[in-house]
Amino acid sequence: MSSPRLALALTALLAATALAGCSGSDDKDSDAKSDKPTASSSQLPETEKPCKATISADSVSGEWKDAQVRIAEDHAVYTADAGDARLAVYSAYGDSTASVNLYVKKDQWSTPVGNDDGLDVDGKGRSATVDADLDNVKGGDSVHVSATFTCGKGKGKGGKG
Repeated sequence: MSSPRLALALTALLAATALAGCSGSDDKDSDAKSDKPTASSSQLPETEKPCKATISADSVSGEWKDAQVRIAEDHAVYTADAGDARLAVYSAYGDSTASVNLYVKKDQWSTPVGNDDGLDVDGKGRSATVDADLDNVKGGDSVHVSATFTCGKGKGKGGKG
């Protein structure tokens, strides 16, 4: 076989071998053999608890209600609604810092990425306080949000309350 044909044949053989290795496995214990835990073994049940919330956001009118916190593993998300508005406060998780998003109809305001100034958010779902300016993601005016969430004990979806 000539040298270019040999190289082409070897390339094809290597590609076929690589594809065969990526085609999946019929071995039912493949997750057990890897060092990575399966989703079912690594995730704790999500817990949801009611909260008392006092919230003030520039240009958002209406009574804030349905305050709650959802806790999963080692992070929490606090939320409340006021008409067409929704406030979501996220605890730090992994490499990300705590953050806040405010949604009003099709507009959204957020804390700057990596800037958690004015945020004190408990990742276990007990409380969160916000006193921060949120940037309009479309480049409009910023909004100042002051919020306090105090959350009680609650029952989760299979979690402890």
